[in-house]
Amino acid sequence: MIAGNDGFEIRKLTTHSDAAAVARVGSLAYTLYNNYSDANLPRMVKKTVGRLTEPGKELFGIFHTDPTEFDHDLLNPVSVELNPGKPATVITPTPGLLAHWMHRDMQVNLFGKVREYGGLAFVAVDMKYKKRGFAKILVTRFLEDCFKKGQALAALHPFRPDFYMNMGFGLSSPYYDYNISPASLPKDFVVFGGGKGKSQPTFTALKTLKPVHIEEMEECQNRFSQKKHGMVYRDAVGINEMAFFDQGVTRALGFRDASNTLRGYILFKFETTTAGGLINDLHLVELVYETKEAFFAFVKFLREQDDQIRYIKLTTQEPDLFRLLTDPRSGSAAGEQCGISGSGRESAKQSVSMMYRVVNTELLFSKFFADRNFNGVDGLKLWIKVEDSFTPELNPPVLLQFRNGHAGVLRVGGDHSSEADASLYIGIAEFSSLVVGAVSLKVLEAYGKAQVEPEEKLSVVSKLFISEDLPMNAVFF
Repeated sequence: MIAGNDGFEIRKLTTHSDAAAVARVGSLAYTLYNNYSDANLPRMVKKTVGRLTEPGKELFGIFHTDPTEFDHDLLNPVSVELNPGKPATVITPTPGLLAHWMHRDMQVNLFGKVREYGGLAFVAVDMKYKKRGFAKILVTRFLEDCFKKGQALAALHPFRPDFYMNMGFGLSSPYYDYNISPASLPKDFVVFGGGKGKSQPTFTALKTLKPVHIEEMEECQNRFSQKKHGMVYRDAVGINEMAFFDQGVTRALGFRDASNTLRGYILFKFETTTAGGLINDLHLVELVYETKEAFFAFVKFLREQDDQIRYIKLTTQEPDLFRLLTDPRSGSAAGEQCGISGSGRESAKQSVSMMYRVVNTELLFSKFFADRNFNGVDGLKLWIKVEDSFTPELNPPVLLQFRNGHAGVLRVGGDHSSEADASLYIGIAEFSSLVVGAVSLKVLEAYGKAQVEPEEKLSVVSKLFISEDLPMNAVFF
């Protein structure tokens, strides 16, 4: 039951009727997908039915228990073709659904190791029941479930970052939206010895990928993720959904090495411009590469599209991508001045999306990061007091002992600052960003978001959390 209110309950969603109810509520919450018309609803129902049985995914809902409160406009049956070639199934939505969410068990590469965290996705509240506290209730339940599963870290992609920051989620590194003119991509690259290397012709280097190649694509993506700090692992279901759910719209090309092993792939689709159908933008949906050869082959392919493609649109967390380009100006703003001085040129638009949340500080150090080397810091006792007003019971203070870079938990709860060499006072959102390497402690301290006592210990405490690479993730969930 919810917050002592006998009129509501939370339960796991398992049936086709539950999926139809989710589609009715979710279609009105996710308006950008234009699924709220009755004509588009069956597609969303079918997709939700598939999610009910996918490994690592659980859907939950908050329901009215009072039938007099049911919205009968949301109970209209939906005709769905669940199995191709067979008659459509008429599904009546489960009554009383007010909100829903998905708990995903996800794997991520953090500091060179594969780790599991809880992903919060597909969050929606009935439009008529907003501002009633249901989002807070479902996030609390989600974090409690993470703790029960032993997931010390959670993540999400927010609709409103400020809303989730108030619940303790901290921002990861920023994303950059590039509009790249194909002609600004290099034709060749510096190779060993300082000479210029040219990749093989595109028609021999790249081949079309189809659904039969899903297993290879998953293996390639996982090897790629293993090389990128912060990269989420994508399973075959997710790759298939992204690459082949809209067959004929999204295109897939792969690069194979001399052993015929798939070493990279790109997913892209065309977007018509205001200039008409003859000139299009190419939206690079996914860019996966294990080797330089694969990367160079994709760059060459994209460079060759300059006669018909206006801009290549790419969203990435790679902050230095502009260094690849012969003209780093954003195509859509190439002639515009920007910046405070007015003399700058836009290279990309920055945005924020991925957010992390420490579920339990003790679990984070005793299990989740048990094998992590905190940059070799030795002989330091650190007391961490995390300010978590949302779920304070999950994040009591901890006293840590660092030996040869590894953390051991000495005490949990209470004030043990007197036993420590240094104390760190920090909010849960900022702490969550800090522990994944998205921001430095010195930056947080300079902005008044964290405090270290005594002050002369700031450098050594900051060293614990320094990351050579910012977390980079291309998987949106």
